[in-house]
Amino acid sequence: MIKRKHFLILLSVLLLPMCVYHKITHMEKGDLAWMESYHAGDTVMFSNGSLTDTLIVRGIKVHNSLNPINTNFNASSVYEAVAYLDYDIIHDNDTMEGWFSIRKEEQGQPVYLNFSLCDRYALKGIKPRFKNFIINQSSYDDCIVIDKSNSSLGKYQSKTCGVKSLIWSKSRGLLQYSFSNGDKYVRKDLNG
Repeated sequence: MIKRKHFLILLSVLLLPMCVYHKITHMEKGDLAWMESYHAGDTVMFSNGSLTDTLIVRGIKVHNSLNPINTNFNASSVYEAVAYLDYDIIHDNDTMEGWFSIRKEEQGQPVYLNFSLCDRYALKGIKPRFKNFIINQSSYDDCIVIDKSNSSLGKYQSKTCGVKSLIWSKSRGLLQYSFSNGDKYVRKDLNG
């Protein structure tokens, strides 16, 4: 009986480290503001002056737990808080799939951003460097630009769209996107 107790205690001591995360990150309210501009099912219209595109938010998922118990035994011992926003843009009777995600790698540091819209993607984590943009006489000072300086254009995807750049606001979401042919689409609700 004593040997069995000792065995169970030893087994518990050996298994306990596998059952808890050794590192947990958690996003604060300011980090999560990136995800608050849209809700699942939202639609947003974009225009290039003559044609209109429609952005449809498919869903938003936030994984931001402080629970130290690792319930997935095949998983890492590190829990990084992450949030995803999936969307489609209906463009020229075609659908361009897109997503936006934020990931908290270290407490006390800003989140890293990842993007994809059709064939333009940034998967290495962009550290936010805010820029000011004036669109239709309104100023937006919490914007980041996704272009060839911090993202890539896919070469081997089945669908190519030639997305050149995106402007994403922390408080408003996607403001503008452009294509390599020069077409630029701006949110229709940004009318100054």
